Amino acid sequence: MPGWCKGEDFKTGRSSTVRGRDESYKVTIQNVVEAACTSDPAVEPTREATEKLRREVSSELFMNDADWSDAVLYVKERDKSYDRTKISTTNLGALTPIDQYVAIKDGFVDGVGQDNSSDAYYRADAIGDALTETGRLGFLETCMALPGGVGARDDDRVVDWAICAEDAQKFDPKKVAEELRTDTAHEARDRTRIHLRLPVVMQGLAKVAAARDALFKTDEAYKAVFDVAQKGRDDWRKGVGTNTELLALVQSTESGFWFHSRKQFAGCEEKTQKAIADAASKIPAKLLKNLFDERYDPFHGFADKAAPILVDQAEFNLAATAYTLCQPKTAIGAYLGGALYLNPGLRGPRTAAFTAIFHQEFALDDTQLKEVKKPRMGARPYTAGSTSSFGGVLKSFTPGGSDAKGKKIANLQQTLIKQEECVKSHSTGRIARITPNGEVQYEQVCDKAAIVTHDHTWDPFAVSERSATWVKPGQLFSTVGANGEMEVIAVWSSKTAKQPSLLLGGVLK
Repeated sequence: MPGWCKGEDFKTGRSSTVRGRDESYKVTIQNVVEAACTSDPAVEPTREATEKLRREVSSELFMNDADWSDAVLYVKERDKSYDRTKISTTNLGALTPIDQYVAIKDGFVDGVGQDNSSDAYYRADAIGDALTETGRLGFLETCMALPGGVGARDDDRVVDWAICAEDAQKFDPKKVAEELRTDTAHEARDRTRIHLRLPVVMQGLAKVAAARDALFKTDEAYKAVFDVAQKGRDDWRKGVGTNTELLALVQSTESGFWFHSRKQFAGCEEKTQKAIADAASKIPAKLLKNLFDERYDPFHGFADKAAPILVDQAEFNLAATAYTLCQPKTAIGAYLGGALYLNPGLRGPRTAAFTAIFHQEFALDDTQLKEVKKPRMGARPYTAGSTSSFGGVLKSFTPGGSDAKGKKIANLQQTLIKQEECVKSHSTGRIARITPNGEVQYEQVCDKAAIVTHDHTWDPFAVSERSATWVKPGQLFSTVGANGEMEVIAVWSSKTAKQPSLLLGGVLK
């Protein structure tokens, strides 16, 4: 028997060695191993053919003799071959190559299933510069889909292909094989499983490339999608991608979230507050000019109007991600989570490519197709809170009572609204309408109109002590709320100022 069999004897071997049906590498591997690793004299006439097939498969799966030794154990333990590969660590920054493959392809899940807290674009970006080639393979597993199904268009997947393009171009299967041999944190069958995926992914990518090239010939707009995606990646790398300190902070909070680690979250509150204030202070105040709360429409107030502007700023987007993962139950954390769902994100080059495409329209020459279809963004590890807000001009703060300990009660200056109203009227006796419940309503005619003043001031409300320190009497401010807590989000220098002077603790210029 060959040395790579490591003494394993499958006793009754296979007298003929063939590939699996439909080019199934699982079956082919089993056929080769059972035909080679046996003391059965009946297989002697076929050993040369078996070795020839093994050499062919070795080239296709990038396997050497050590990898075939792993394959022997894979075949021996084939009853366990459908067990899900477990991630070997509880720290995002310490994932092994196989850990990365599993995390990016399937997500951070307990047991068998798909991760519903993020998509592959986000997970690959979260690993950052530590991405291995095996991790890239896991990402590319999600990039091979071709259009299909009733009513499908040939360009249904073109945006996904554009986001995946750089990884597909860089992919090196030989590096995957090298990395697998060093990943001793996992079992032999786990390494073999990934070897089996290499030709499948490469064939899938070749089909995608052919479909892409066919689209390029039909309309220049498709090439523009790829160009915009590449620019999004490049801009991210040249910009916020150089901020290693912020990226490390974001990754630490993601690691704490995905691995349910209290220790990894320890001390994140102060760090994320500083990060969001620093990021906010770099946003030009003029971008937020003339954005104010609406007294009778808090769902379309300052916070809602500002949200899409804020999350398009790369540093703010990353700082907001860290903040909402660290402090999800705070009012500010909930607001930031909601704001972050307004674009696919700027977590790394892939989500940045998605966001760049997200913000552009790609008109097609075909008036029936109209424009390039864009996929929905996937889930994210943070929770989407409300972006509603309200506020006013501060009159004073008073200490919170027994039901508002650790908070300040905001008392607002009066908001008086004058409007013309009817102050005297009479009924004509004519029926104006009959309500659904049978009530008869009569026509009313106004006899006298006058200007009437109404007090529309919000009742006093509690805000967190930490955010109350940002506001002084006479200043206009806006608050967001969640989980029974209100927090200041923005402050204007006076009640007549047109743009905020402070945002989330950061001074604006």
